[in-house]
Amino acid sequence: MPNSCKILYISPFFFPELISTGKYNTYLVKALADSGCELEVICSHPLYPKWKPEVSHETLDNVKIIRGGQFVRYPKKPLIRRFILELWMLFFVFRHSVFSRKQYDSIIFVFPPNFVALLIPLLRSKKTRVIGIVHDIQGVMAKPEMGLVSSIIMKGIHLIEGYSYKACNDLIFLSENMKSAARELYSISEENTIVRYPFVTIDINNSEHRLDHIFSGVESSVVYSGALGEKQAPDKLIKLFIKLLENDHQVHAFVFSQGIVFDRIKSQYTHERLHFYPLVDEDALPELIARSTIQVIPQDMGTSGGAFPSKLPNILAAGTKLFCITDKGGEIDVLLRDYSRSVLCYSWENNIEESLLEFLHADVHDLSDSDKVILEKFSLPSLVESIIEVSK
Repeated sequence: MPNSCKILYISPFFFPELISTGKYNTYLVKALADSGCELEVICSHPLYPKWKPEVSHETLDNVKIIRGGQFVRYPKKPLIRRFILELWMLFFVFRHSVFSRKQYDSIIFVFPPNFVALLIPLLRSKKTRVIGIVHDIQGVMAKPEMGLVSSIIMKGIHLIEGYSYKACNDLIFLSENMKSAARELYSISEENTIVRYPFVTIDINNSEHRLDHIFSGVESSVVYSGALGEKQAPDKLIKLFIKLLENDHQVHAFVFSQGIVFDRIKSQYTHERLHFYPLVDEDALPELIARSTIQVIPQDMGTSGGAFPSKLPNILAAGTKLFCITDKGGEIDVLLRDYSRSVLCYSWENNIEESLLEFLHADVHDLSDSDKVILEKFSLPSLVESIIEVSK
């Protein structure tokens, strides 16, 4: 593994963001730097999930961070918001990379945003390997009931998304379903296309007690923690929680998140045992997962092929019971149908609160060997090894 490996890493979402793609990027960049690679990151000032840039000058060892977007203001409509992100990021990357005359062994684009891929012909040299890591497939996440303007924007994003995938030498997807969906949508080649699941990002041995003020006196808890957007079906999730609370007067439901959608549901839904809290610090995340009786992973139906929940490995590593609403035959279904500490539901209908209530009071046994094999699939070293291998 050569110490001279130089990598340009491009994504708006980066350290010190606490969740989702920002957290994924931070851990991956740190691991690449620790492996001896020279990293340069072009990103935004932290903006997710509030979509309000917060100026940051924080640094990471052996990583050069170039931040922008501090004056960008994002509207509430998700698609327009994404479009603005695409545009300013395109111009920002152009400004800081096209004329720099630097030579890189690899350029890593984290998609979305996808418009920055239009710069690949200008950035690529004969020896540069272009790697795309796909976190969301916008063509899958699109809704058929979109209005005219949204449909036009989505069509443009769809066209550029297909181009961005084909312009890369290598593509890394977070799940087999995402890879299959991209191949079906954009007819991309199987060659140089791999799947690497998200990885564990918590220390499960962390035994600090920082959340006593939240969980003290709570016997049973059902918890959602993380980003909250349309693909998590937030209104359906909260209605499920309220139905559960009405059926069991001992259980408490918790939502830990931030951002526009979180602020809306917090003001719209109330119940004496439904609690809303901001995201916890990284050091408190192991405790949060460990003190949850059940962690919930919700997905809106038909979206599992477009994204994969990055929180899943942490929940599995902690051994906490896991309740998933997901597509039948989707990646989570295939991975977890034999996992002893999970229950899978394939619809938001059919009184799923009864399944959740039954699982809440069910006993769980020690993790089996097959359970542990599932956890082994979520490996950061294998992802780092794959990137370094193609960067040689």
